[in-house]
Amino acid sequence: MIKENIHKAVTLYSFIGLAAIIFIGVTYVCWVGFIDHGEVNMSAVSWLLAEGKPVYTDLNANERYSLQHGPIIYLVTAGIMRFMEPSLLTAKVPGYVALVLSIIISAICFYRLVGVKKAIFLIGLETWILLKWSFIFMNRDDSFMLLCMAMGLLSVMTRSNKNFIGIGISLGILVNLKIHGFIYFLPILVLAYKYDGWKKVVWGILLAFAIALIPFLLPEISLVNYLQWLLQSTAHGISIKIFVGNLSYTLLLVFLIVAMGLLYGVNWNSFYQEHRTLIITSAISTLMINIIGAKLGSGNYHLIPLVPILLYFVALIIKVNLVNTSKKKMHAGVVLAVIVLLVVSGNAINSQKRLLEKIHKYSYAANVIEEIRAVESNYNGNTIEIGYGEDKNYSFYRQFNPLLVFDGNPYLVDGAALMDMQLAGLPIPQTTISDLTNGKIKIWLIPKGDEPFLLHSYYDSSHALFEKSFCDTFKEHYSLVEELIYFDVWVYRG
Repeated sequence: MIKENIHKAVTLYSFIGLAAIIFIGVTYVCWVGFIDHGEVNMSAVSWLLAEGKPVYTDLNANERYSLQHGPIIYLVTAGIMRFMEPSLLTAKVPGYVALVLSIIISAICFYRLVGVKKAIFLIGLETWILLKWSFIFMNRDDSFMLLCMAMGLLSVMTRSNKNFIGIGISLGILVNLKIHGFIYFLPILVLAYKYDGWKKVVWGILLAFAIALIPFLLPEISLVNYLQWLLQSTAHGISIKIFVGNLSYTLLLVFLIVAMGLLYGVNWNSFYQEHRTLIITSAISTLMINIIGAKLGSGNYHLIPLVPILLYFVALIIKVNLVNTSKKKMHAGVVLAVIVLLVVSGNAINSQKRLLEKIHKYSYAANVIEEIRAVESNYNGNTIEIGYGEDKNYSFYRQFNPLLVFDGNPYLVDGAALMDMQLAGLPIPQTTISDLTNGKIKIWLIPKGDEPFLLHSYYDSSHALFEKSFCDTFKEHYSLVEELIYFDVWVYRG
């Protein structure tokens, strides 16, 4: 009876997690806005790519929008927007689809490992762990990298002479998304070697290398410029505080494995001996990701792609039926499991509550879009860009920047990119300031009542994001001519 009730509770817990993924994900995708400024950049630059513009400009180019993300996500987003139409909705679809596919593929993996009942628990656990990060719903690298890891795991579990193709495709896309993607994939390569031998691993790596390089054959995607931007990002530095936070959350997830081991009476020595290479490789991989994810502006969301590997270990433990173990160990396992699940669930609830609160807070986003469309109509034939005001309004007004890019307007300055550039020691070049002097952008929309371009960086709030020369040039050549409900309209006067 107790066992049956536990199974019902676990099943309910799992389906609540799945329901949250569906409800919150669809809610976010259908909402006319973005939460993260990385999505703003991703959407705008993807459409620039679709229009034949470069993804990675020169370091001193006048248009300041390039980031060190790999090109594949821009290609996917550009393709979907080109196939359908450029909009905030179609820009968000790829990330959410990648998340859903990740969960489906994970379900297949877990089903093959432990059967239906236990797979339901593992999938539910995966959803609750992932719900800690609202990034999973966004068109960022995270959900795509998660998908690559799930695909890689499924490829290893597929006993086929051609499974190296799935391994190569997964690893190639992963490395293309983030150049350090191969670190995440190391445990999967260990599994591939264990089950299929070194030849399959070598063929998979060779295929991955080719796939990672293919996008750079396009004229709009410069490998040289991409590597230059990557090099600049190495100057961001490591935060001990962020590293400790990453490590703390990693240990929480490791405690989940320990709890399952205690519940199932695992002989840890035998378990270690049987999976020694995989355990050591996973530990090294995870530690390296914790360090990489400690860069300024980063965080424990870098752990997202490792979730399938974490749950693979849990699956190995619960694969067998409950064995006779001491009541002391059983009670310890129950207590530890409950504590971990409470923390995981609490993190998920708090994170998604904040996301839904922001969506509700900015429920008038559609009205802002109407005002932008009215400005486009009134100033038809003029180039228009949404600029930046003061810090208090950045998190809301920045999200509308892609709309004007979708309509064919230039994209001179991107807040997210500028923050990374400033952290790397790259100032705004004179050519960008000259574009203000020459009126490349005829109309600037600045958040209502804000002083233009007084924004500060997330990384260092003591330094203005825009140099004094930029602000002075703007004031010299632009005049405030109209105050609307949401924006002030600044017009080029020569």
